[in-house]
Amino acid sequence: MAWFGRVALVGLALLPLVAQAKPRDAALDALPEIATGTVQSVEDGATLTLTDGKVLRLAGLIAPAAPLAMNKDAPWPAAGAARQALAELVIGQTVTLRAAQDKPDRHGRLVGQAVLGDGSWLQRDLLRQGRGRLELTRDLASVAPMLLKAEADARRHHRGLWRLPIYAVRPPDHLTARDTGGFVLVEGRVLSIAPTHEATFLDFAEDWHHGFTVRIPRAVLQRADGFDPATLEGQRVRVRGWLAYEGRPILDLEDVTALELLPNGRKATKRP
Repeated sequence: MAWFGRVALVGLALLPLVAQAKPRDAALDALPEIATGTVQSVEDGATLTLTDGKVLRLAGLIAPAAPLAMNKDAPWPAAGAARQALAELVIGQTVTLRAAQDKPDRHGRLVGQAVLGDGSWLQRDLLRQGRGRLELTRDLASVAPMLLKAEADARRHHRGLWRLPIYAVRPPDHLTARDTGGFVLVEGRVLSIAPTHEATFLDFAEDWHHGFTVRIPRAVLQRADGFDPATLEGQRVRVRGWLAYEGRPILDLEDVTALELLPNGRKATKRP
């Protein structure tokens, strides 16, 4: 699906949380099953262990954790709430993990989209509850629309972590070096675009030397269907990812689905 078709879903009306047949996503169903088992324990808001010892990580779900400036062992209520929400959904339940590949991550965990026996899609349900934020990478591009929709619903209704100012969507000029290493959502207007051989830079400040910048690596652009960054100049967008600091706050885009046009922006157009 073209990039501009995916981001257009952001402006659609979102379904209410009512008891009804759980909608399935064709892209989710298309992913191969790589693990199935009964959940024995939950380690945090995005990690669970099966009775056979397999450890599963919920791909794309950034569970809340204590801020970097805090002691890593200090209690953080949002993290505890996310862990409890996951435990209530999965302990003793059969879960199936779906992913394009079954190679464990560097921690030995299998990573993918998790579905319960009743058809509940864990990532979607937890995002809708506001128990985490969505990280979008290349592997999640096919399921991004429904997950974005679930997160937007929680954000709109101030559920879960979206009640807390620390998780608010940030304007570009509120980012500082102290945010380095953190996962952020940023909304602002693209003021200029600077293509280079290695990457294209989207600048959100008149003085790009010090203002927030999004860097889109060449490899990301090459695999993006119909995405032309030149059309983003003057547009309001929302971007998400891990913040670095290179003399200015900078975010490397891992996939173009992690950049959303806001409702009053023009659609990006295909290259001729």
